[in-house]
Amino acid sequence: MSIQNLALNDKVRLLAAGGSIEIIGQDTAVNDLVRMAAAAKTGEATLTIKAVGGFALNDLVRIAAAGKGFVHLKD
Repeated sequence: MSIQNLALNDKVRLLAAGGSIEIIGQDTAVNDLVRMAAAAKTGEATLTIKAVGGFALNDLVRIAAAGKGFVHLKD
């Protein structure tokens, strides 16, 4: 099973339960990343998002604000 291939709702449940995950950002819609970041904050889990180089700064700020310190952004 690949974390990347899980349904969005399953990723959100996992993060909200406290499970930390790493995903590839370019494969995921910004609104979905914001939702996962908020779930990471709720579960005090770490959401690591790789390959964010193509995102606009405003989108990265939205994701980071939703996660409030529980999100790591990587190129």
